[in-house]
Amino acid sequence: MTLGGGFGWLSRRYGLTADNLRRADVVTADGRLVHASEDENSDLFWGLRGGGNFGVVTSFEFDLHEVGPEVLSGLLVRPFDDTAEVMAAYREFVADAPDQITAWMVIRHAPPLYRSFRRCGTARRCSSSPSITTVL
Repeated sequence: MTLGGGFGWLSRRYGLTADNLRRADVVTADGRLVHASEDENSDLFWGLRGGGNFGVVTSFEFDLHEVGPEVLSGLLVRPFDDTAEVMAAYREFVADAPDQITAWMVIRHAPPLYRSFRRCGTARRCSSSPSITTVL
């Protein structure tokens, strides 16, 4: 995840996982263990953060960011046929969402995972609605 960029739950506020990498320990092709950071082996560090394969990384050191005091997460599953409606609601929601909120939209055509659930329209109206009522 890190060496490929790393889009995560805090990305809207703090950037990609690679942006928060401070140091990596790397075993190079000739078997040496080297430390890579902005101050030490900076070319290697730059290459690692860009997704390059320059050795085997054995450890990472990251910036930490305080979150909370509450952290919320959720999943809303909708039928594939609702894609246009869901995309419109997603665009509306994320346009004004603060950077503390990360929302992902995944469009996947797969067999349904639900028996019944309440349609809630936009994400704002979903917050007070029960989500999935029966999960198979």
